[in-house]
Amino acid sequence: MHIPKQYGESKAETCIFCGKAATLVNAQGISVCPNDSSAQLDTMRCVCGDALEIKDGKYGTFFLCLNCGPQSMAKVLSINTVRKAQDQVGDTSKKNASDYKTRSEKERTQPMVRSDDPRYFD
Repeated sequence: MHIPKQYGESKAETCIFCGKAATLVNAQGISVCPNDSSAQLDTMRCVCGDALEIKDGKYGTFFLCLNCGPQSMAKVLSINTVRKAQDQVGDTSKKNASDYKTRSEKERTQPMVRSDDPRYFD
């Protein structure tokens, strides 16, 4: 007996970096969330050891190995660990000198307002 799909039962893609709902496609053709839209997937390896090439087809993203042939994204992600490319990780980990200020330095930059201050009730 064939039961048709109901509203909302279609496949919902998830971001491979964080697991949130994927609404965008990055430059590599992988579905990602808006937070990871600029993230690039690091080089993936096949079981045979060769590098995999990312392809986009009728049924979604898949990987192509020259020795083994096409492989699904689920299989490749189960073999490899998902990491962002090194250039993307380096950009997000850089911090400004202002991020390293001590608590007392941050407190000094904020104006002190007391209850007996005439500006308090303005």
